[in-house]
Amino acid sequence: MDLNYLNDLRSAEIDQVLTWFRPVFAGKRVLEIGSGTGIQLDRLSDIAGQLVGLDLADGTYAEAADDRVVTYDGHHIPFADDSFDVVFSSNVLEHIAHRREFQAEIARVLALDGQCVHVLPTHTWKFWTTVASLVLFPKSLVIGAAVTLRDRKWKLPKTGGQLIDLLIGPRHGEFGTRLTEYNHFKPSEWAKVFRETGWKVDAMRPMELFYEGNSVLGSRLGIAQRERLAKVVGSACSLFVLSRQRQSTVDS
Repeated sequence: MDLNYLNDLRSAEIDQVLTWFRPVFAGKRVLEIGSGTGIQLDRLSDIAGQLVGLDLADGTYAEAADDRVVTYDGHHIPFADDSFDVVFSSNVLEHIAHRREFQAEIARVLALDGQCVHVLPTHTWKFWTTVASLVLFPKSLVIGAAVTLRDRKWKLPKTGGQLIDLLIGPRHGEFGTRLTEYNHFKPSEWAKVFRETGWKVDAMRPMELFYEGNSVLGSRLGIAQRERLAKVVGSACSLFVLSRQRQSTVDS
């Protein structure tokens, strides 16, 4: 995926978050989990009182990260209890296989009256990503055949699984299969996970931005157009604002 295109999407997302929930971040101690290139840290830097990013040392965008981003092992957040007023993430939790256990770690570093703000993919994103994979399938086969002939190395699918990945796309996150992942991404399912792991859902709403995982149109479709399109075909992500339940019901 083109980095400029990705940054445009993430910038539009954080702008929406701040349009709706700016007071949640204003003057607060904020931790962003999964900072990536740091584009959303940039947007938060003039609003938060204290700001820290967190990402894996070998993350996809590690080379593009800056000194505001602290690395961690994916399990233990390297900060003391009650260190932050807000924990924010964007398109991260679906990639954490131990997401239920990780909720307790988030709660540990969050002040008792703090809040979490999470942007997460929807079943709409999964559906249109699958459609895009089907549309791109003939082109992908042609490119694979051309590379095979050029390099004399097998670049076409070798197994049934690889062929299915090429046809409908691979599993994106850590839960379900290529197809059942659709259900895991429903906003109601995300809300269920949060409630079962000790959180109260203070707000839940669509992000009002459309895109799919294969970047078929990429930067050729502007942010304003993607916002209008989301009203017709659905949003790629949902936004959740959480606070602690008074009696935690975290399960393992």
